[in-house]
Amino acid sequence: MRTQTLIVSMFLLGTACDHGDPDRTARAGEVEVPQAETAQAETPQAAVTPESPPSLSREELHALQPTVTRAGFPRFSTAAVNDPIVADVFLLRLEEGQESPEIRAALVAALPRTGGESATRLVALLTSESDAKVRVSMMAAFERAPMAAAHQGLRAGLGDAQAQVRTQAATSFAERSDATALLDDVIALMADADPQVRAAAIRSVGLVADESHAQDVAQGLGDPDAKVRLEAVRALRRIDKDGVAARVKFLLTDEDDTVRLAAQRLQP
Repeated sequence: MRTQTLIVSMFLLGTACDHGDPDRTARAGEVEVPQAETAQAETPQAAVTPESPPSLSREELHALQPTVTRAGFPRFSTAAVNDPIVADVFLLRLEEGQESPEIRAALVAALPRTGGESATRLVALLTSESDAKVRVSMMAAFERAPMAAAHQGLRAGLGDAQAQVRTQAATSFAERSDATALLDDVIALMADADPQVRAAAIRSVGLVADESHAQDVAQGLGDPDAKVRLEAVRALRRIDKDGVAARVKFLLTDEDDTVRLAAQRLQP
């Protein structure tokens, strides 16, 4: 009799579980999925293809104006500029020279995104571009440009009259896989009159050069500008790992806290 009662109880318990409360809590480690979402998840999805960027006519591209970023800089952020055709129109606008330096700088900055050929015409524009901000933007554009035009443009930038252009040229140099071709030009800038340029040159040489140029970089350890000394310490840490501790030991008493700490960290 007890056995029959037990069997009936188990049957009733199983029935209750099959038709339980629909709002029951899911077991630990499981997530309840609403029925509609379950059905959607079980339905094969169609292949998703990226939308083509909106195309604009040459007239529209010629009149297109940049938006202003949160930092206050004009920028052509629309996806419509991701088209090689745009390069020709933007270069034409630059050659006409009728727009403000801020917009010209934004036009240059957008050129790499177009995927069009622009470096050769940018090199030609360097000699006629009077605004340093635009030339800085050109130096940044040469980071990804074809080798011949990029080297010509960066060499011009390394010798530019404005320190900010020389600084960007030295910085862009280190971003190129063929940077060693310009290494001597950048090493020469480590003696530039402007400390910002010297710091950028030493930083870039440290990213590109090897131990054979350690002595060139070490000259920056005695620079009167603390930022230059700091960049020299960092560059030597990369290219002269075995000798850097001895080279920077005299900076343990440097008047600048950051330089002194950087030298301390390299001591055995």
